[in-house]
Amino acid sequence: MNEISVSNIDICGFLIARGFEVSRLEQNGRLIFVIFSDPLNKAKLAISEYYKDVPVPAKTFVSAMKQAKDMIFEQKRQMFSKTGQDDEAYKPTNR
Repeated sequence: MNEISVSNIDICGFLIARGFEVSRLEQNGRLIFVIFSDPLNKAKLAISEYYKDVPVPAKTFVSAMKQAKDMIFEQKRQMFSKTGQDDEAYKPTNR
């Protein structure tokens, strides 16, 4: 199966908005990579369209960005709960 790995959250949102499916997340230190299924080898073309400012519907993009952020931050929360690290960036403020 063909896949493409992306760490830029904006590109992740764009690919999700364009209909690419997330296959899994992988972590290398503090960096999270979103792995997309790319059976038709069209992800690189879609990424080039992102850099050319090809439009996507705003509501679709916002929804896709929320999905990407939720996945990435959930992965980071799980990482810190497993390692027992106490990182202020992942704590709610004043609660």
